[in-house]
Amino acid sequence: MKILLVGINTRYVHTNLAIRCLREVLKTQGNAEWEICIREFSINEHLDKIAGEIFEEKPDVLGFSCYIWNIVSVKALVRRLRPVLPDAFILAGGPEVSFDCDCLINEVPQLDAVVTGEAERVLPVLLKGWSEGSLPRDVAGVVWRLRREAGGPRGLDSMTASDGFQGMTSADACGMVVTNAAVPDTVDLNLLPNPYAVQEDFRGKLVYVETSRGCPYNCEFCISSTFKGVRFLQPERLRPILRQLFANGARTIKFVDRTFNASKTHGFQVLDLFKEEAEREYEKTGPEGPYGLSGDIPRAHCEIAGDLLDQDWLQYLQNYPTGMVQLEIGVQSTHPPALKAIRRSQNFADWKDKVRYLQHDCGIPVHLDLIAGLPHEGWAEFRKSFDEVFNLRPNHLQLGFLKVLKGSGIHGQCTRYGLEYCPDPPYTVLKTRELSHEQVLDLVRIEEILERYYNSGRFKFSLEVVLTDRQSPFDFFDALARYWHGKGWFQREWSSRSLFENIWEFLMGQPDGRTALNRKLWREALRFDYFVAERPGRIPDFLQRAEETVQDKGWKEEIRKDPVWRNRIPESAGMDKRQWTRATAIEYFERDIPTGTTEHSPGKGGWYLFYYSRKPTQYFKAEAPKSI
Repeated sequence: MKILLVGINTRYVHTNLAIRCLREVLKTQGNAEWEICIREFSINEHLDKIAGEIFEEKPDVLGFSCYIWNIVSVKALVRRLRPVLPDAFILAGGPEVSFDCDCLINEVPQLDAVVTGEAERVLPVLLKGWSEGSLPRDVAGVVWRLRREAGGPRGLDSMTASDGFQGMTSADACGMVVTNAAVPDTVDLNLLPNPYAVQEDFRGKLVYVETSRGCPYNCEFCISSTFKGVRFLQPERLRPILRQLFANGARTIKFVDRTFNASKTHGFQVLDLFKEEAEREYEKTGPEGPYGLSGDIPRAHCEIAGDLLDQDWLQYLQNYPTGMVQLEIGVQSTHPPALKAIRRSQNFADWKDKVRYLQHDCGIPVHLDLIAGLPHEGWAEFRKSFDEVFNLRPNHLQLGFLKVLKGSGIHGQCTRYGLEYCPDPPYTVLKTRELSHEQVLDLVRIEEILERYYNSGRFKFSLEVVLTDRQSPFDFFDALARYWHGKGWFQREWSSRSLFENIWEFLMGQPDGRTALNRKLWREALRFDYFVAERPGRIPDFLQRAEETVQDKGWKEEIRKDPVWRNRIPESAGMDKRQWTRATAIEYFERDIPTGTTEHSPGKGGWYLFYYSRKPTQYFKAEAPKSI
C-alpha cells in the first residue's frame, strides 16, 4: 500500500513539519510493507500541475496537511483528484480542519475522512483498519464517510452501515457521515520519532522544529487556547534532530513552540544544545566550510512572551553567540481594554525596555507583532499601540490583522464585539464596532508601506532622519500610504531603485521638506541607504553628487588601495584589482550618517567604503586621503 502525505506551503523555502512527523510515526507503528512518501508544493504553483504530480504517484492513501493558507487549494485538489483516483482513500488533517469537520466533509464529499487534533496516535490505527477492510467505527478523532454507491474507496464499497457506530451520524446524498469521539489523551512528545531522519537537502530552507506543545496563555484569537497545559520534549532528544538538520544544510531553525520561554529551564537547555551543535558543525567543516565561506551560521528563531523576560533571560541572551538567535514577541496591542477582551494579560510598559536592550545593546534581532481589528481598539487606540511599539525600533514590525479562526474563543463572540470577518480563509476581520471597513483598508495599505520601507531594512538611516522631529511614526506611514494610494502606486510593481524615487517625491511635498536643511539632510541619508542597499550602477539623478572631478577619482583610488582593508575585510587579500574594484564602492557624504544624522548633530561627513558580498553590505568610514 502506498501512502502519500502532501504539504502545500506558502513559499518554496518553507517546509512542512507535520507530514515528516507522520511519515516517521507510520514507519514505526504501521505495517512493514507500507510505502510512505511525502511531497511538498507551494500555493504559488498551478493546481493542475500539483494535481498531475500527485496523480502520477498513484497513491492508495492520500493525506493533506491543512492550514488557513492552503485549505482552498486542498479542497480544489481533492475535487480534481477523486475522479482519476476513484479507489484512493483521501483524508485531511491539521489545524484548519480540526473544527467543524462534519461541515467540511459535507462540503467536499470527495473526502473519505478528516483527522481532528493531533494525528500521531490516530493515523496509524485508522490506516491499519482501512488496509484490512474494516470501518473506522472505534477510531477516536476521526470524522468519516460511508458511501452509498459501489466502487467507492477500496474496502468500503462492499460494506453497509450497521448498528454499532460509536459516534454521531448524519446522512446526505452521498451516504452517511460519522463523527467519532474525540481523542481522550494527548501525545507524549518524547515517544515520537525524529521527523528529519530521512536525508534531505535543506540548504536555503526554513526548517521547523517542535520542543513543546500547548501554551500557558489562553488568548481568545488563538486555537492554542483549546489545549490545556504545556508538554515538553526532553532537550537531549533534540540533539540528533539538530545534528541531522545542520549536516543537511539547514541554517534557519524556527521553533514552533507557542511560548518558547514558558519554562526557563527548558528554554536554556534547548538553546545550549543548539549552540553546541552549531559550533560542532563549524568545527567539523572548518573555515573553508559553509559557515566560514558565507558567514551563514545557524540561527534559532524563538517566539517568546515579553512578560516572561526576566533578569535571568536577559543575562543568558546577552552572552549568546552573536547572530545565532532571533526573537519574536506577540505584543498584539498596548490598549488595556483590547488585551482584556482577548484574555492576554500583559503590561507592555513593564518589559519594553528589555526588548530595546536585547535589540539595540545585545544585537539580537527582535520581531514584534501587532494585531489590528481587536475588540475595543479603534483607529486612535491602534495608532497609539503602533507608535509605542515602533518607538522600540524592532528589527521587524509585523502589522497583522485579526483572523477569526474556527475553534478560537473569539469565534463565538463576534456578535458581542461587533466583528465582521471574511467567511473564507484566512477569515480576516473586515470591520469592528470601533474600526470601519474603510479604516481596515487604510491599515492594509499602511502594512504594505511598512513592509517596503521599514521591514525591508533598505531605508534604515533615511527613516531615522525623517522621523526625528515627528511625534507619530504611524501618522508618517499613514501619510505615505495615502500618497501612494492617490498616485495609484499600489497597483504597480516597483524596483528597489524606484522606491527611493517615490519616497523622495513624497518627502519633497511635505511641509518640512521645503527647508533647504531638511532636503539636504534627507538626501544624504537616502544616498547612504542607497549605497548600502544597492551595488551602485546608475545612481538616480536626485541622489548624485555634483559631477565627479578627476581629483575625486584619484582620492577614491587612494582609499581603495589603502592596506588597512586587508585586515578589516580579510577576503580582499585574495582579490585582484579588478575584483576588488567590482566588490566595492567609495563615496563622500557631507553628513556622517551612521553616527550623527540629526539636524542638531550633523556630524562632519567623510568618505565611506562599501563592500558587497553574499553577506549584507558592510560599510566602513575611510581615512581621508593624505592628499586632501
